This record gives sequence, C-alpha cells and structure tokens, in this order.
Amino acid sequence: MKKFILIFTLIGFLNFCFPGTEKLKPINEIDNKKIIINHKNKFYPLYALEKGIEGEVTVVFFLDETGRIINYEILESTDSVFVKSSIDYLYEFKFEKPIQRIKDKPYVTKIKVYFIYKL
Repeated sequence: MKKFILIFTLIGFLNFCFPGTEKLKPINEIDNKKIIINHKNKFYPLYALEKGIEGEVTVVFFLDETGRIINYEILESTDSVFVKSSIDYLYEFKFEKPIQRIKDKPYVTKIKVYFIYKL
C-alpha cells in the first residue's frame, strides 16, 4: 500500500503536510511557494502516474476575510491533467484569517502557488 507523502521545497512545512487537520494554515507558509507532489501522494493524478507524465501548475486563489477560498485562477499548466488535483489539494486546507489592511472595508487576499508534479 502506498504511503501519501508530500515533499516541500522549504523546511518547516511539516504542519502543512497533512491535509484534513483542523489547525489553520498560515498564509505566509504557502504564498509564492513551490509545492512538490511526488508519485506517492494521493493528489498525483492516476492517469498521469500510469502514463509517466510530470508537470507544473501555477494557481492564484483568493481568500475572503474568514480565510475561506472564494475563487481561483489557473495561470499556467503544462498539462490539464494536473489542474483538478491542484485545486483539490488547496481545498483540503483551512487557512488563517488574512490581515485586514484597511479597517471596516471588505477585502480578499490573493495567493499564488506553484505545484510541481514529479515521478
């Protein structure tokens, strides 16, 4: 049975490695970071795994004032097979509330993430 492992490019992401935990994720731990998803991870698409496909996806997503994802945009993808997995990965987490820059104004926070799928 395969173990699900995430490998991150930066040290200190151990708390970020386990989707489904109730701990809120700090935004600065994911913003503008590369997330490497290897072949043992549950988010690696089965089709890509069977065909030996590697790829990258760049996603921008938006958090509301509660830390909930309200929208996303795929900026770049080397293969469309990785898009759904990248979005599913993001929705596994609950994020901290973003810092409000202007008091009493509705706001959203824009975050960019680079997913790298490696066999």
